[in-house]
Amino acid sequence: MRFALFFLAEYAGMITTSAVCVALFLGGWHLPYLDYLWPALSGNVPGQPASVTDSLLACVVRALVFFGKTMGIIFLFMWVRWSLPRFRFDQIMILARCRSAP
Repeated sequence: MRFALFFLAEYAGMITTSAVCVALFLGGWHLPYLDYLWPALSGNVPGQPASVTDSLLACVVRALVFFGKTMGIIFLFMWVRWSLPRFRFDQIMILARCRSAP
């Protein structure tokens, strides 16, 4: 049970980190050029900030865009994690030891 909670916490941290990265660096729910391609989907209320909407369809599309970007970052996390070799502790100690000393 302890391993399952550790495993769950690791992936919960990955999901949280991905969501924060999407919100801070990738524009959150904003999809580039969507307002120009499909203006009716923007759902913005005149005189209000762009985050205020009166359209349920716009809310669903924004949530899906945020979810899709988050899944993309999670895919990158997992891809790097599965691609790079993992060293055991004794292998790291051997790599850290000075080779020139006898």
